[in-house]
Amino acid sequence: MKEPVNRKHESLPELKVSILGAGNMGRRLGKALCQIPGVAVKHVFSRRLVAAQALAAELGGEGVDRMDPVFSDPDVAAVLICLPTHTRSQTLRAAVDSGKHIFCEKPLALDAAMAKEIDSMLSGYPRCVMVGQVLRFFWEYRQLRHKVLEG
Repeated sequence: MKEPVNRKHESLPELKVSILGAGNMGRRLGKALCQIPGVAVKHVFSRRLVAAQALAAELGGEGVDRMDPVFSDPDVAAVLICLPTHTRSQTLRAAVDSGKHIFCEKPLALDAAMAKEIDSMLSGYPRCVMVGQVLRFFWEYRQLRHKVLEG
């Protein structure tokens, strides 16, 4: 592997994250995390233990079929929520209650009521919360970029 160019953060402790969801986005984000120096995957959660263990083996973490080990682990600084949207409120509540930083895959909510509930839950939350709303790959945005580049 290539040496990192910027070595000023070498003295920082390893950042441990857990991934909730062993599907497509959990796999993609997990592989991306493993490319970042100083970041390690601690757990991969899936209701299907075999799926969690398979992805965890690729990423160097532990596969679990319960969320308790993720949220109760003081070494885990952040969780990546890559579970179906209908589970969002429950999963976000557990992440907030545990005091973890949160990266949540899109969409954040299914409807206005769920969005309001999540907004209330996250209002004043002192940790970093991010949503993986990637629009640059949507055809409309690609077309707009093409038009801008062509003047």
